[in-house]
Amino acid sequence: MENFLFSFNNVAPIFIIIFLGSFLKKKGIINDGFANAASKLVFTTALPALIFSSISKTDFTKVFNLRLLLFSILSVLTIFLITTCLSYLFIKHKPSRGAFIQGIFRGNIAIISMPLIYNIFGDTGFSKSAVLLSFIMPLYNVLAVIILTLNSAGGEKASLKAIMFNILKNPLILASLCAMPFSYFGLSMPEFATKTIDYLAKTSIPLALFGIGCSFSTTYIKDNLRLSSLATFIKLIIIPVLVSITAYKLGFNGEDLVILFLVFASPTAINSFIMARAMNNNSNLAANIVFLSTFFSIFTVFIGIFVFKAIKMIAV
Repeated sequence: MENFLFSFNNVAPIFIIIFLGSFLKKKGIINDGFANAASKLVFTTALPALIFSSISKTDFTKVFNLRLLLFSILSVLTIFLITTCLSYLFIKHKPSRGAFIQGIFRGNIAIISMPLIYNIFGDTGFSKSAVLLSFIMPLYNVLAVIILTLNSAGGEKASLKAIMFNILKNPLILASLCAMPFSYFGLSMPEFATKTIDYLAKTSIPLALFGIGCSFSTTYIKDNLRLSSLATFIKLIIIPVLVSITAYKLGFNGEDLVILFLVFASPTAINSFIMARAMNNNSNLAANIVFLSTFFSIFTVFIGIFVFKAIKMIAV
């Protein structure tokens, strides 16, 4: 019962707020305009403030784990390559292929995984995940542009210069880089600046979760159901299980192993739908994968945390 309550208390608040966002939209209290504005505010201001606040207050030498980082990057690349090879064999429709591949390798780490990591491990665990995110997010973007361009129905081209520029100006990456000197050298800011950033940081998670709930739609759920269900199964069960087992065999345990699980068990990022639509891939399939993976991650993430708590990988 103790393990059940621990898992429930850490997972339930995240998804309650998501469903509350969906409920408030149905009641007409919030709308798509709110979701768009909230998403932009979170991405450009609130979440960067949270990442900066967390990293800057933490000893960099304690949160930077090169082994953890390299394993995460290699895992993303492996997932991408295997999924791409298999998809080219079995999915003939190019726009569906691009959306399917992106839906499997691209996780919603910032909005789902990081709040869960913070709930379980506090600032240290959150800072570790923020460092991972600052490297994984650019990789997600590059891989997504490549695969969506190759499978676009409109034949779009993306220049390497444009890709690199978009990566370098990403607010989440900039926040991580700006926080590094404060973390590494133990620098401090004036109290008013610290409090301002902390106030902004506290708005990030609820706004982001409301935005996810408000963005959900079941309009196209019957379209592409076979592919979206398969992508969801691979994203939420196959990948986190294989990554966790491999990590454990390589010597990862405790906090690092649980962080890896939560990073790779995250549902598909909403940005995958936005990019699929913008680059003439199958946006209905992308939307289905986001919806199904987010909904079913309630159960898969809960079970995962329950198991890790039961086998003493989570000490708190």
